[in-house]
Amino acid sequence: MKINKISTSEYFEIIFKMIEILTSEEIDLVVAISRGGLIPGLTISEHFKDIPLDVIVASSYSKDNKKRELKLGKPSYLCFPEIKKDSRLLIVDDLVDSGETMEAVVNLYRNKGFKNIKTAVLFYKECSKFKPDFFVEKESKDTWIHFPYEVPRKKVGRTLEVK
Repeated sequence: MKINKISTSEYFEIIFKMIEILTSEEIDLVVAISRGGLIPGLTISEHFKDIPLDVIVASSYSKDNKKRELKLGKPSYLCFPEIKKDSRLLIVDDLVDSGETMEAVVNLYRNKGFKNIKTAVLFYKECSKFKPDFFVEKESKDTWIHFPYEVPRKKVGRTLEVK
């Protein structure tokens, strides 16, 4: 497995490349998928004159290490009275790997009545079943992307412990 270790400065360079890609887009609400999409989402929101930022929590876990289950939190867009069903949403995450999380979040907002939804990620893995509208870098299936905010861990038995 190849490891792509991203430094803090590289991380922000990639976020600013995403902002350049999005310059001509009209966005009414940025939706950051927690946790990886928080910093890119916030930076995009602030760069484009403080577009409202919604955060949705997505977590996947496995029961007895067999089947992963994806759980989504509730979106908080109702806090923004200016956001209507015809608003232009940009859903942001750090990467699309399997594509399950991004697909589930897009479907959640579609089911809430939003039709104008675009997606942006810093890294897009070619093996993903979901292709984002915007991405900065493409990676192969066998690449592990190590972000600067990740805590170094070591495997101990069936769990990971902080080093």
